[in-house]
Amino acid sequence: MKKLICIMLVLLLLCGCSAPAQETTAEPTVGAVTATVGGAQVEFQPWEQDGLPESGDYYLTKDVELTEAVTVSGQLRLHLNGHTLKGAEETYFGYLFTIPAGGELALCESEGGTGAVISPRAFSACPYVKSMFLVEGTLTIAGAAVDGSAISLENVANGACFCVGDGGILNMEGG
Repeated sequence: MKKLICIMLVLLLLCGCSAPAQETTAEPTVGAVTATVGGAQVEFQPWEQDGLPESGDYYLTKDVELTEAVTVSGQLRLHLNGHTLKGAEETYFGYLFTIPAGGELALCESEGGTGAVISPRAFSACPYVKSMFLVEGTLTIAGAAVDGSAISLENVANGACFCVGDGGILNMEGG
């Protein structure tokens, strides 16, 4: 009886191993992400390209390395979705983000999310960024982290994370 059971187990294992493998493909996230920004419900669409748009409501689907400064025209609301926005190393930006008068930028992250905007590092004491944000319009940080630790007096003359000009508005809602 033991031999019969062992033979059956071996046959089952062999049959299972010789069956053709079924391919499974994971479907990408399709649709929108909804979050509250400044008291309003916002529906974000996926942003899957390199760089960033100048306006619209998007959530990131991957980390984004910026190779040029971003000037916001109109209203741009980005949900970081656990991803980072980072300035490319050894690239001079002046300001990583410029929000001119009349422009609006909102950077959002879910509660407990790890999304962040990270300043580029400087090399050989050469300044690559004066400030991460030049705000002459409206900047809202809603739960997103801003890491300006690479900005220091050693590598940036009078550098700061936020430079808010006359008439500029900086709203911090967590983060």
